[in-house]
This record gives sequence, structure tokens and C-alpha cells, in this order.
Amino acid sequence: MSAHLIAAHAAASATGSQDLWLVSRASGLVLLVLFSAVMVLGVATRTRATTRRWPRFAVAELHRSLSLFAVALLGLHVATALLDPYVSIGWIAAVLPFTSHYETLALGAGTLAVDLGGAVLITSLLRSRLGLRTWRAVHYLAYLTWPVAFVHAILTHGRRDGGGGPADQAAQAGSGQRGARHRRHTAARGLGTPMTPQTSVIRLTVACGRDPARLPRLLPDGFGAGPMSLHDHLVRYGPPGPQARSRRRREELIAEVELAGLAGRGGAGFPTARKLAAVAARRHAIVVGNGTEGEPASAKDKVLMAQSPHLVLDGAAAAAYLVGAPEAIIAAHSAVSDIVSAAVWERRQARLDRVRLSVVPASDRFVGGEASAVVHWLERGIPRPKATVRRLSERGLHGRPTLVQNVETLAHLALITRYGAGWFRAVGTANEPGSMLVTLAGAAGIPASTR
Repeated sequence: MSAHLIAAHAAASATGSQDLWLVSRASGLVLLVLFSAVMVLGVATRTRATTRRWPRFAVAELHRSLSLFAVALLGLHVATALLDPYVSIGWIAAVLPFTSHYETLALGAGTLAVDLGGAVLITSLLRSRLGLRTWRAVHYLAYLTWPVAFVHAILTHGRRDGGGGPADQAAQAGSGQRGARHRRHTAARGLGTPMTPQTSVIRLTVACGRDPARLPRLLPDGFGAGPMSLHDHLVRYGPPGPQARSRRRREELIAEVELAGLAGRGGAGFPTARKLAAVAARRHAIVVGNGTEGEPASAKDKVLMAQSPHLVLDGAAAAAYLVGAPEAIIAAHSAVSDIVSAAVWERRQARLDRVRLSVVPASDRFVGGEASAVVHWLERGIPRPKATVRRLSERGLHGRPTLVQNVETLAHLALITRYGAGWFRAVGTANEPGSMLVTLAGAAGIPASTR
């Protein structure tokens, strides 16, 4: 697949998601108005608050007609929310309240409103069999639909604001086209050919035609005054790697990471593919990017997040796709957490990710960077390792299977999913492939982070 087709495909996907989101948001707002009108008309019918111009039978008929229209529009609202690829909600979460791991309270309130509306519809169809008292009791209970729907609207408002208008959509498509036009320029800078869903695993391991040995890989060629913007990031690296939507595709990409030989860059050096596979084998997973860097003499993770935050976020999103997680949290050092948060906001504006990314300032304690300590910090604000025999891949953050990866490891993962294992192994040794960031201090003339 050519670079132009990749950019066009990305723009078309973004446009499709944009249209679904607009329909879902518009139908939700109209539904809130309809529920308000239905509630007022229902109260008017029950209390016989009628006039000569609007007799009781007319109010009752209008109440019934608006109720049926609201039910039909509710079906459209739910369908577009479920089909929107921005985040996977699931049909179960659309029926059982508060079972979604994405925006549990907001979606739970919406599901509860749907269930209440469905109860009214079903009991109305079975009114002759249920009897008037049962039907009326359910009908009165359905008046809770309006306040519950209002809570749902308040909680979801602004979650995906920004990037919702046509201007943002055009900007994103333009960014993808600019990235395609700059592919030849990126080739001269030594970046590999992006992977596509149609590329076989065998082909991915073959060294790309571009020079993969050129350094730096993770950091800009020259330290700038600030972090790399999303536009510059996409021009330099191209669009993110393929999103693993099926189990088979996830297994193929995890196998590619295993071929690459990527090991953790946080100190332990544990094979990344093994951690991915362990979490991917379970349900309701969550990803945690460990950018705590509590060692006083180390600064390489802070430099990476300050200069290339989008590469770290690319890796976090890729890890979430590979393990089937709807959410990834970056525990970033307090010195750079604002920079990473700004990058997350920039990506939301561009509607780049289909998983929820968030940033939490990390603990500044020395032991706070240990994996279970990071989870303990996110759960209870206590940066202390957990004394437990269960692996985090089985039961971690909030009892969910948790993938904890160092932020540099995530940045390398983002490049492997783009360019493949062969590109990654072009530098380093057979036993320790790839590049690595290190901090030079002490006897060094100028303390620095290098690769």
C-alpha cells in the first residue's frame, strides 16, 4: 500500500468516525429535548392540565407520538455510539448499566436511561396482559429517564469536544496528506517504511529500503525549545502503525515484537512481547506507561517525554490495541506531566486515537517507579510496592489485568508497529537489538541524555 493510500485511508477512517460522532451527539441533544417535552406532557396528561385549545386527548396523543419518536431516535443514538470506532463500548455495556470500563459513570447513566425507556416500550406493548396497575407503575418509574439522561449528557459533554467540527476534520486529513508528501524527505532522515495491515509478518522482518541505522530514533535531530508538535511528529514518523482489531491481528503484531527482540528499557530488561501476550490473554485490560523515573541520577525518560511526547503516546495506544485495552494511563514525572497532558489534548483535537489516553503526575519517591508501586500510586496515592503474589498481568490496577511498561519501551514499540522487526534490529547487537537512551552524568563534561 502506497504512502498516499495510507494517508487517504487514515483520513477516510477519521471522516467516518467524525460522521458517527456528529450523529450520536446531535441525536443525544435532540433526545434530551424530547425527553423534557414527553415528561411535561405526561405530567399535564396525568394532572388534567389542559386548555380549550389543547384538550386532554390532544395532549395525550402528542405525548404518545413524541414518546414513540424518542424511542426510535434513541435506537439511532445507541447504534451510532456503538459503531463509532473512536472507542469500543460493546453491546453488553449498552444493556447492563455501569459495566463499561470506559467512562463507567457517564455510560452507565446513559445505559440506565435506555433501559428505563425500553421498559416503558415493552410494558406498553404488553399492557393488556400486564394490567393497568403494573403498566402504570413502570410508566411512573420511567420519569427517572429524564434526570438520568441529563446526568449522562453532563458527564459526557466535552469528552470529545474539540476536533469535532469540519475544520478539525479537514486539518487532520491535510496532516495525513502532508505526511505522505514528506515520505521521501523522511527517507533521507533514515526512517523505515510504515507497516500496513496488508503487510505479512515475513516481509516485516526484512530490512527496509531506508537507512534504519541512522540515529537518533526517539529524539529530534536537535534539541528544540519545546516538545515536538503532533504535525511535526507525523511528518517525521508517518501515521501510527496498524490498529489490531482482531485477536489474530494482535497475535501477529505481538509475534512481530517478539521477532524484534524488544526488552524493557526501565531496568529489568524483561521481554516486551511476553508481557504483551500475558495481558492480551485476559479481558478488561488496562495499560500504564511508567514515566516515574525516581532514580535521582537518571533523566532519559524525562528528556524523552519533554521532546517526543507523541512517540510515547503512540506506543501507549499501540500497546492498548495489542492487549485489547480501552484505556492507557501515563504516569509521568511531575517535571514533564504538563507537556504530556498537552500532547494528549492535541491528539484529542485531531481525533487520532481510538483508546482513551490520560496523564497522571507520578510520585517523586525513589521506589515509586517499581511496577506495583506505580499501580498502588494510581489507586491510592501511595508510592509503595505491593506485597502480593499475583502478577499485575492477572490482577493490577483496580483489579484489572495491567500492562506496565516504561515510556521508552513504549516509544520503541510505536516504531516497531510502524516499521517492523527488521528495521528495529538494524542497530544494536544480536542479543540486545535496537537503540537505548542513557543518561551521562558525574565525570561527564556536560550531563546529558544520549542514545
